[in-house]
Amino acid sequence: MTHRLIGKEIAKKRKKVGISQIDFASKIGLSLAQVKFVEGGRKKIDITLMKKIKEVIGEFETPSDKQNAA
Repeated sequence: MTHRLIGKEIAKKRKKVGISQIDFASKIGLSLAQVKFVEGGRKKIDITLMKKIKEVIGEFETPSDKQNAA
């Protein structure tokens, strides 16, 4: 599972639920720059951050989920 694909799915879900990057950053405790790094796949996401992200935008499909479904 690559950081870039996870970041892409996070950005896709964030947009789908209608949250701007700045609001998303505020809700998960990151700076706007850090959110851009997450969504661009340049920042690793630990379990704590992943939980915060899912609390704000809900569940989203990860690359491993897609492989398991195939």
